[in-house]
Amino acid sequence: MSILPDLLTRLSHVSVSPLVLGCALMAAAGALVFVSSVGLLSTRTIGRSTSGKVRLGVTRAVGDSADRETPTLLRLFTPLAESLMQRTAQSERDWVEQAYDLLDRHKGSADFYAKKVICALTGFGIGLTFGAIAAASGTLLPVLLFPLVLSLLGFWLPTWELRGDLARRREQLLFELPFVLDTLSVNVLAKNSIVQGLNATVQVPNGGYLIRELLQVALDYQKSKRLRESLERMATR
Repeated sequence: MSILPDLLTRLSHVSVSPLVLGCALMAAAGALVFVSSVGLLSTRTIGRSTSGKVRLGVTRAVGDSADRETPTLLRLFTPLAESLMQRTAQSERDWVEQAYDLLDRHKGSADFYAKKVICALTGFGIGLTFGAIAAASGTLLPVLLFPLVLSLLGFWLPTWELRGDLARRREQLLFELPFVLDTLSVNVLAKNSIVQGLNATVQVPNGGYLIRELLQVALDYQKSKRLRESLERMATR
């Protein structure tokens, strides 16, 4: 019966360094960010899709968010993300929406700006931790410099990542172009019709970005019966 009081007495004499406590809290926050990012904690998405594109034969309805999920942590920073969006130019928000549309991602600009807020706050916390460690040597400059630099890097990291994904998309399109054009020419000659040849080309399973763009052209043509306008929209994308 005396074990519990003795244990409480010993714990009361244990001293915890503020630096160690801060590092432990940052480690817990980092673990939460990681767990949430891989989707173990998830609820409905805060973004809205603006795309009507087709992904391998399945049409995505405009504004359809019923089948999409987003990490819970994103929802915690929704107010900050919305405030950031209000201070961002409409052209940049349109660019984000268009980029997600081109990459066939079920996300909206709200997800993008929530991610920027999370990365900036995470960078600030990591910078503050490293700054506190460096400040133990006697200089206070790292405490001011590290959080500022790492928070700025975290803020711009999603933008750089999205630009990199768009660059890889262009590279994949160029890689697919010779094969797709060769297949399209063979199908057009075999079917003796551009439209029928196009329909035969887009039946390739697991096609890449170019096949999906041609599939969108075929669907646009079925609606408008104007092949030139459908191809012009593809060129714009």
